Amino acid sequence: MSTNSLPSKQSQVRASDAEREAVVRVIQQAGAEGRLTLAETEERLAGIYAARFRNELSTFTEDLPSESRRPGPRWPPPYRGSRMT
Repeated sequence: MSTNSLPSKQSQVRASDAEREAVVRVIQQAGAEGRLTLAETEERLAGIYAARFRNELSTFTEDLPSESRRPGPRWPPPYRGSRMT
């Protein structure tokens, strides 16, 4: 194995199983929300499990909204006045 084919230590860090699982949860949620087709979800999941480096994982979610920008459920519902008649 030549040293030229090894990634530089500054640019690439190996991904952990926990990091892969965190990205898997994002992809599964996006699939459940209809943001990805079943085929896209399966393709991305396969790629996530094959990824070796952290920077590879970010490519699977870069076209999805971040958690902070996703609209969440509106609970409790907004107050609309008294319903007593």
